[in-house]
Amino acid sequence: DQVQVQAVVFEAIEEARLQVVPTMYAVMVRYVQEKEYVQIQVQAIVFEAVQAQIQIVMIEAQEKMMNLQGLLGKKQVLQARMVVRKKMTGKHPLHGGSQSVTARSQIY
Repeated sequence: DQVQVQAVVFEAIEEARLQVVPTMYAVMVRYVQEKEYVQIQVQAIVFEAVQAQIQIVMIEAQEKMMNLQGLLGKKQVLQARMVVRKKMTGKHPLHGGSQSVTARSQIY
């Protein structure tokens, strides 16, 4: 159920956080299923953090949650990763520019 999923996600985040001490951050992951669309909201508060490490933590936590729920296929997981990378870096991950990424999984 949802509580169990959130517990596993936060556990994964906590494990990763120990690897980037003394970084302090919180990642909240919430999922909403509407018909065949899945919206994943990720809010991150980052203090004195290495951007790339936080990015990896967010992506891993998101993927773990998706895998547990079985809501998305591999293609959509990849699209979600691209959107996360775009939000974290402000650039399209494949083209290096600021083109918009269209995916069913939108990160807010």
